[in-house]
Formats: sequence, C-alpha cells, structure tokens
Amino acid sequence: ALKHLAWVMMRGENPIDLRVVIQRGTAERELEKLFHQELSPPKISRDCLDDLLKYHLLQIKTGDEIEFRHQLIQEYYAAEALRERLPDLSDGELKREYLNYLNWTVPVALMLALVRDEAQALRVVRLAVEVDWMLGARLAGEVKQEFQEQTVEMVSGLNVPLWLKVELWGKTRSDFVLPGLFQALEDEDLRQRTVVALGNLGAEEVIEALLWALEDEDSYVRSSAVEALGNLGAEEVIEA
Repeated sequence: ALKHLAWVMMRGENPIDLRVVIQRGTAERELEKLFHQELSPPKISRDCLDDLLKYHLLQIKTGDEIEFRHQLIQEYYAAEALRERLPDLSDGELKREYLNYLNWTVPVALMLALVRDEAQALRVVRLAVEVDWMLGARLAGEVKQEFQEQTVEMVSGLNVPLWLKVELWGKTRSDFVLPGLFQALEDEDLRQRTVVALGNLGAEEVIEALLWALEDEDSYVRSSAVEALGNLGAEEVIEA
C-alpha cells in the first residue's frame, strides 16, 4: 500500500510535480485499485489507511490531507515501486518519464542500491549518461559495489575535457575513480578541482592526498583541501 501511494504521489498531476500530500478520498480510491480483487475493496482501503495512520507510517497534515512522515520515506517506497516495474519499462520510457525529471533523481538513486540484476543496473546508468552526464555520474556510484567498476568506466569513457571528467568522477563518490583522480592531482591546472572531487569520497587513501595538498603553494588548493578534510571529519585530520 505504501509503495502504491508513493508511486501515485510521485507522479503527481503532471510529470514535473512531486506531491507530498494527498487527499484521503483520493488515497482510498487509489488503494481500491490495488485491492480490486478483494471482496470489499472500499472497506479494505479505508481500513488499510486507518492502520497506516495509526502506526505512524502516514500522518494527517491538515484536515483531509495525508502525507508520509518524511519525504525521503516517500521517495524510498517510490524507489521500491519503480524497481518492480523496471524490467517492463522500455529504454525510451525510462529516459523520458524518470531519468528526464529532477523529482525522480532520488528515487532512482535509491532504487539502484536495491537492484541485484547487473544488466538492469548497467542499463539505467547507461541511459542516465545519455540523458545527462552529471546524473549518469551520480547514479554510477549508487549501484552495488560489485557493479561500480563497469558503471564508472561508462563515465571515464566519455569524450570530454579532463577538467570535466574530474568533476564527473567526484560526482560518482566511488572508490573506482581514485586512480584517475590521483593522476589528475599531479596536474597543477587541475589540482584544486581534483581536491574538491576527492573531498566527495570517503576512502582512507583520500586523506593522505588531501593532507599533501595542504602544503601546496596555491592558496586556493590549500583552502579547498581544508574544506574537504573538514567534511570528511576523520580522526586522522584533527592534528593537521
């Protein structure tokens, strides 16, 4: 029931809408569709909503309006619903109706962490790269760890300037981009941008590279390294 409601609310009245509230009457009618094979769909949908409210999975916003207790919970259940539908979606549908809209970015990212089918995970990232490089880079790092080497390669294989590739690598937040970033760190013209990208990663090897960047002659590189280290918040950076 939560997946069904989240799906309906995410789609909104038009593709760019994200509904965070829904009228109780609308929610009941939607759940009736879900329970259409039951003996009494209207009663079951009412009882179901009562239970979801009683156990604080949903809450009343104002009057007759219902909402999830947090938008991220709504997006998670929308991700679950999308994962179930993924094998039936064509490449065109996936790009046009989901990857193309900002309000679906978080649910798609959450969904990829749940997808165990390697082919499906790689398909989503490949299509995302075709829609938008930054989106593709982010999603490349959301798939399961065992798929990331291939998804990161999709980003690394883009025919773009190296400075842009550094930014894309940082967007992935994947450890598989570390060799490329460490190499880019040696380029003075790319060093500040690379330091910022490294700050998005949490690997231990990143800390040593950022501590080294604290000694750089360029004050912009040093300040970026300080900010990156502060964001990491690891014990090793306190003394530095």
